[in-house]
Formats: sequence, C-alpha cells, structure tokens
Amino acid sequence: MKYFIALLSLLFVTQAHALESGIGWKWKEINNTFQAGGDIRYRNETLDRPDEELRWRQKIRLRAIFAAKITEEIHLITRLGSGPSDSPVSSNQTLDGDFTSKPLWIDVVSLQWEPSAVEGLTLAGGKVRNPFRDKGVLQLIFDIDISPEGMWAKYRRSLENGGVFVNAGSFIIDERADGTDVRFNGFQAGIERNAAGFDLAAGAGMFVYSGAKGHAPFYQDTNSHGNTVDSAGNYAGDFEVMELFTETEGAVGPLPVKLYLNGVSNHGADEDNLGYGGLLILGKKEKPGSFDVRYEYKYLEKDSVVGVFTDNSFAGSSTDGRRHKVLLGCMLAEKVLGNFSWQINTMGLDNGKDYHVFQFDVICWL
Repeated sequence: MKYFIALLSLLFVTQAHALESGIGWKWKEINNTFQAGGDIRYRNETLDRPDEELRWRQKIRLRAIFAAKITEEIHLITRLGSGPSDSPVSSNQTLDGDFTSKPLWIDVVSLQWEPSAVEGLTLAGGKVRNPFRDKGVLQLIFDIDISPEGMWAKYRRSLENGGVFVNAGSFIIDERADGTDVRFNGFQAGIERNAAGFDLAAGAGMFVYSGAKGHAPFYQDTNSHGNTVDSAGNYAGDFEVMELFTETEGAVGPLPVKLYLNGVSNHGADEDNLGYGGLLILGKKEKPGSFDVRYEYKYLEKDSVVGVFTDNSFAGSSTDGRRHKVLLGCMLAEKVLGNFSWQINTMGLDNGKDYHVFQFDVICWL
C-alpha cells in the first residue's frame, strides 16, 4: 500500500521544469560577445527507508551558465547553481524553511583557451567544469555537479572512422600554509571508433589524491561518506584510483541502443577497493512523444573512490553500497522532458539495508 501511495504522490505532479543529469543545454547567442544557457528541474521524491516514516520531498535545481568572449580564442565561463549549502556535489534545493528565500552559489568561474595553433586543444583554469569523460553519467568517481578548482587540458584528434582523446588536470583540495597541500591529479585517454554502424569508445584513467592519508575527510571533517578512517577520524589510506570504461552507441534495427560500462580500482587501499557500474538505454528522447527506458547498476566498496565526491544520490551519498535503478523518460514537448525512476539502494555491502527511492522529474532547458 505504501508503494502505491508513493507512486500516486509522484504521478499527480503537474507543474515541473528540470534537466536530467547528463543532458547538456545548447548555447544561446545573446550578441557577438555573450552566450547563455541553463536548466531548471522540479522534482518530487519519495523515500522509503527501513524503520522510518515514508518521506515525500519536493526539490528544485537551477543552473545558469554564461560565456563571454574575451578574444577569438579566450572565453570567460561562469555558472551559477542553486542549493542549500556549499556542497561540492549537489545543486538540489529542498522546498522547506517557512518560505524563506533560497541561495545561489558560484559553481564555475574560469578562463578557457582554445589556441588556433593547436586544433583540438582546450585549456582552462579557475573553478572549472569537470574535464573527465563520463558520457554515460555513471558518476562512479565524480558527481555530475562537481566543479574542481585548478587547471586542465583536453585534446581530441579526429582520425579516419574515429579519433583519440586525452584529458588531464591538476586541482587543489586543501592549500595549507603550515603543511603539505592536498591535491588531486588526473589523467584520462582513450580511442573512438565507428564500426558496423556503432560508435565505440574505450579509455582508461588514473586519479591520484596526494596527501589524503591521515587528512580529515574532505568537505565534512566528521563524515567520511563511507571511506575507512583511523582512530582519529582521518582517512586511513590513500586514493590512487584507476579507471577503465567503454561506450557503445548505435541501433539494433529501428531501436536506438546505448551501453556504458565503467570500473574502478583504488591502488591506495589494500582491501574494499573495487567499484563498477553499467547503464543500458533503449530508445531515444529526440522529439515530442519519443521515450527511452534505462537500467543502471552500480557497486562501490568502501575505499574504491573518495566518498564525498561520488554520485550524491547513491546509497545515502556514500560508498559501501549498491544500486539498481530503472528510469522511464519521455519528451513531453519541445525542450521539456518527463522522467520517472525507481531506485533500490543498499547502504552497507555487509548486512546492509535496502531502501527505495521514487523520483518524478519534469524537465526544461534553455
């Protein structure tokens, strides 16, 4: 009966605008110097956790992005986002608080350079958009909303029936005057290929957090988001995360099909250091009335990745869990999508408890 009530609470929402994770907006030309884009999401969410009352929440998310042309090669990129706090991984604003006004945060402010002398190269510095490839938005290592701080370089070269790509970055997590800085350095490379009507890609990455061992958990000192800590509450191990991924996009007869697979292994931990995930998409939301169906599975051991930076909606915003997720999406009108999803999350891989999440989003982007 409680699942029926949860479903009704989601389906009877009629006013909603949002952009699902992973769908990018298109730039709008304001004039020869400025461009703008963005999205807004209105979400109804029902949580069914063991030993707790059924909980129904409404959330909004606003993201607005602006670009200004400084020269033909250099641009200023700025993004503002909603959210109740300065969380590095969430722009969700729960509707609550006695009708109080809601804040906006600076998510991105960076300079981006595309030198004409090197075709395919892009450089950026500041509080930047995440440069690392996650086309299926599996978010094993990074939540889609994360905006690291530092600099990165991206390079792609087209080849016959494909291409190659390289992404690299160096970022500051904690700059300290009286000690060693905590930094994050990442590298990713891969190949793209078109074969038998399918767009294929495969790649690998390495992500190293220097100075993590013995440091307090990032962002929230008292919450490790699933990672192992020592007796003082600091990280018990390092994070040297290796990643492998594949992407397959094409069609089987008239049916569009996409399959994304991703695996991680943290060589800075001796145990509980593996994670993997997969996403299968059937159909494509490309015009009003079109739809897709998605199934996603994710599994993260305690120290497979940095817990605070992984998918904010996974297993209670933590590692040490698994999730099954089914999503039905439909394009309701031009630039308006509707998504209904059901998640079964497990918090704690050893004798953990399952909980269910139902979400209904209606989506709009500029």
